Amino acid sequence: MGIRWEDPEVTSQWRRALILVAHAAFGLYLYALLRSRRSLLQRRRRLTIGGVLYLLPRYTLSILGIVLLCMCNMFNENVNCTRWDYVLHVFAYSTNTLTQGLLYARVCALSKFNKYLTWGLGVAYAASWGMAINGMCKSEAIYFTFEFTCVMTMLFYLLRMHRGGNSSLWRFLLRQGITYLFWLCSAFLILVICVLVNPGDLLELICMIQAILVMTISGTRMQRNLVDFASQDIVVDTSSFVVPKPSVPPRRTDQDVMIISLAPSTPNIDGDAKGIPPLDGNEVGDIRNHGRRVV
Repeated sequence: MGIRWEDPEVTSQWRRALILVAHAAFGLYLYALLRSRRSLLQRRRRLTIGGVLYLLPRYTLSILGIVLLCMCNMFNENVNCTRWDYVLHVFAYSTNTLTQGLLYARVCALSKFNKYLTWGLGVAYAASWGMAINGMCKSEAIYFTFEFTCVMTMLFYLLRMHRGGNSSLWRFLLRQGITYLFWLCSAFLILVICVLVNPGDLLELICMIQAILVMTISGTRMQRNLVDFASQDIVVDTSSFVVPKPSVPPRRTDQDVMIISLAPSTPNIDGDAKGIPPLDGNEVGDIRNHGRRVV
């Protein structure tokens, strides 16, 4: 005998499960947010476009969590649930699409801002925003495969980078990409199965919560770990959701040209940057001719 998803008792159980999942998910995200907040305050940097792209999905997800908790703790029967559902979908789609912007920026950086790729993915990203706005207006689940397009493009450029040697940057980006792809597939596979089975809005909302949470935490953690790797503050563990502890900075090779361009600050010739010795005469000529230094 199959499950009657519209049975009042089953619906009541899923409603209780939704409340528990919403509180647990918001607590997990709040923990990750506070831990990373302390790490960011310890290493203050000048706000850049990448920093804005990093902060927007984090705080949009915070608002989404607050809205969801408000919906779960309403006991007034006169509340307009339809209006709250629209607000929920607005912040859910905004968080998802803003996190996609982090992937778009990373692919553009890997391609060294190739004109055709930047414009092509830019059109796809704009289409993703269009699909998101359509989902906001209809207050229903609409998915656009922009994340997987970015991941496959990243893999292509990582393979091109590997031709020049097995650099520390290449290994770092590959580990990040594999870890992110694993979490992305795990989160959205459950959501896709739920949509195909069509058990009801409550279970779909539960799966949507965990998918958005996993995607946002993974995407923002990737961005912050890349900045930490570039500035050589810490050695990061791309599979961990906990802020890593300071350690010995990784050694760079002559393949890691991209590290210099992504770092928030670069040492000058006089060596006044913290922890970087001054350059000798041969290295001065090398950094002027090739734009990089082997550390």
